[in-house]
Amino acid sequence: MKSKRLLFSTVALLMVCAQFSFAQECVINCPPNLTVCAGSSTNPAFTGYAFVTTGSGTGIGTGFGNGVNTGSGTSDLDCIPYIISSSDYVTKNAACPGALFIQRTWTATNPNDPNETTSCVQTITQSDIETPTFSSCPSDITIESDNDNCEAVGTWEHPSAYDNCGIAQIFSNYNPGSIFPTGQTIVTYTAVDNCGNTTTCSFSVNVICGSGGTDPGTDPGAPLANCGSDSLSYGNVHFSLDHCQSYLSNQSNQDFSEFTSTINVAGDQDCMILSSTILSRNNPQTNSHSCTAGVFDTPAMCVGMSKDCVYEADSDQAVRFAVSVDPLLGNSRIDHLEFYELAPTHWAFIDGDTGLNDYPTRYALRVTANGVEIFHQFDIPTTQEWSREFFDFSNNPAFEVDTYTMFEFQLTAYCSILGNSAYSVWDLDAISVNASCGDPTPEDLVSGGTLTGGPFEFCYDNTNSYFIEEDEIVLSGNNGSEGRWVVTNSDGLIIDLPSSPYDVDFASIGNHQSLIYFVSYNPSLTGLTPGYSIHSQIVGCYGISNPITVTGFSGTSCPGNSVQNDDEGESDFDIETTQNEFVTMFDFKLYPNPTESRLTVDISGVTTEVVDIELTDSYGKHIKSLSKNLNDSETFVLDVTDLAGGIYLIKISNGRNALYKKFIKVN
Repeated sequence: MKSKRLLFSTVALLMVCAQFSFAQECVINCPPNLTVCAGSSTNPAFTGYAFVTTGSGTGIGTGFGNGVNTGSGTSDLDCIPYIISSSDYVTKNAACPGALFIQRTWTATNPNDPNETTSCVQTITQSDIETPTFSSCPSDITIESDNDNCEAVGTWEHPSAYDNCGIAQIFSNYNPGSIFPTGQTIVTYTAVDNCGNTTTCSFSVNVICGSGGTDPGTDPGAPLANCGSDSLSYGNVHFSLDHCQSYLSNQSNQDFSEFTSTINVAGDQDCMILSSTILSRNNPQTNSHSCTAGVFDTPAMCVGMSKDCVYEADSDQAVRFAVSVDPLLGNSRIDHLEFYELAPTHWAFIDGDTGLNDYPTRYALRVTANGVEIFHQFDIPTTQEWSREFFDFSNNPAFEVDTYTMFEFQLTAYCSILGNSAYSVWDLDAISVNASCGDPTPEDLVSGGTLTGGPFEFCYDNTNSYFIEEDEIVLSGNNGSEGRWVVTNSDGLIIDLPSSPYDVDFASIGNHQSLIYFVSYNPSLTGLTPGYSIHSQIVGCYGISNPITVTGFSGTSCPGNSVQNDDEGESDFDIETTQNEFVTMFDFKLYPNPTESRLTVDISGVTTEVVDIELTDSYGKHIKSLSKNLNDSETFVLDVTDLAGGIYLIKISNGRNALYKKFIKVN
C-alpha cells in the first residue's frame, strides 16, 4: 500500500530522531515519542508541541512562541523570533487495522535568515496489542420445552467487556429472547476493540423436549396451525431475488426493476387482496446493488451499508419494499416476515471480483403502516453464514387492519467490523411476507406429525437406482384434512411430490443428500411446487413434519468401502458396533481463505485412511474430484491457481459422512 505524505507547511525535512543546529545557537526540542490507542487524536494539542531553546537545548524555556508559531510550547526569549512549523509523514500501521504511524518533523526557522533552521522528529504510533476482556459470561442454560415444537425461549443477561483502548462493539449470534430448538445451541459473544482485536465468550443453551411436546428432529418445520374458518385466507409475498442483474456498463446496478414479487393467496379468495412494490433503495445512483451467490445457489442481492455504528432510521441505504393489504371480509393481518441474510467476511460478486469485506455487524428492521412507524428493532447481530431470520407479528395489534393499508419494510445494515476496507456489503435472499384474513376457530388443528425411520444411505457405484423399502418409514401424530409427501434437497428446495416415499428413485435425483417431509394441510394450499422452498414459499393452513435424510455416496465414501481387513480376514469393525460409534463425525479447516493459488486442507477426527474430495463452484457445477491417503499426514495442499475468481465448495467424505465448506479464490 502506498504511503501518504501530508504536509502542513511548505517546510519539511525528515530526520531520524535527532536534534540538529546550524550556526545559530537555537535548537528545537521535540515532544516525546508516543504510543496511543487506535483512533486517538494526533493533534499537537494532545501529543505536544516543539519549542526552541538556546545552546544545547538544555536551557529552561521562559518565554512563549510568538503568534506566528504553529506550536504553543515554551521557548527561550532569545529564540522567540523562530517560526515553528511541522509536517507529517503518515503510513498505516499494518499490525493494527485503521491505525496510523506518524513521523512528525518539527522545524524552527529564523525569519531573518531562512537558511537558519533546526529540526527534530517525533514519532506517534497508534497501536493496541491487548485483547478485550469479558468481565462476565453467562453460564450454560438448560430449558425444558413444553410446546409441540420442542422449542423454548432462552433468556440471559448480556455480558459486558472492557479494553484498555475502548470497546468498539459487542455482538452475538443469538440474543436474549431468541427461540431455540431441541438439543444444544452454542451462543457466542464477540468483543472487538478499536484496533480489531477480538475476544469471545461462549455458553450453551440446552433445550429438553418435555412432556408437552414431541421431538420433531432437527427441523420442526411450521408451527401447528388453527384453520377452522371457511372464510380464512392466507397470502404470501415472496421476493426470490433470483433475477438479480448488476453491470456498470449498462447501469443495471442502479436498476431494481428485476426485484418483483410472486404473490399467492390460499383459501377464500374474497377475503383480502395483496399487492406489493418492487424491492429497491432510495437514490439508486448512489445506493446501487450487486449480485452474489445466494442461499439456494441461485443469485442473491448484495448492497452497501453504513460503517457508522450509530443507526440511522429511514436511511437511504435501507433495502425497502411495501406490501399492501386490502381486507374484504373482516380484519386482515401481516403474520410474519422472513428472509436470509449474510454478512460475508469476503465479498464475491457474480461475474466480478472478490476481496476482504468490511462486513456489517448489525442490522435493523423498521416497519411503517401508511407512513406511521409501527415496529422498530435495531442492533440485531448479523451472521457470517447464511441465516434464516424470522419476525413474528401475529400477536402485534399494529399489524392487524380493517381498511386498505400499505406496510413498508426497511432493512438496514450498519456498523462495520473494521471501518477501513474498500467494500462494505451485506447479502440478502428469499424475502417473504405472510398475511392472513378471517377469524379462525378451534375446529381443526393441523400438524405435520412425526416421522421415524432412517437415516438412509446408498452407494451410487453399486446401483443405478435406490428405493426405500416398504414400511421403513412410519408417520404418526399428523392431523389435517389432506397431506402430501415432499422430497427436498438439503436446503429445503422442493424436488418431488410423490404419492409415497417408496416410489422415489433417490439415485436418479442426483443430490448427495435429500430430505423427506410430510405436509398436512387444509385446502387450499399454494407453493407446494417443485423448485419452491418448503420453509418460506408454502401458503395456506399447514404443518410440516420433521425430516428424514437420504444420503448417496460414491468411491471410497461408499458405506463399507473403506473398511480394511486384518491378517485373519476379520473386519476392523465389530459387527455389533453401534451406528453412533461407526459414524464418527470429523472436521476440516481451509486456509488461507481467501487464497490466490494454494489452499491448505487440515483434517481432524477421520477414522479412515482415505478421503474423497470433490470441488464444485457455487452453483454446484463439478470442477474436479480426487482421493487423498491420510497415512502420512492429515494436512495437504490443493493447487487452485487455475480457478477463476469466485466462491467454491469443497466436499470431503470419510466413508460414511460428508462435510461441505466454502472458500474464495481471488485473482
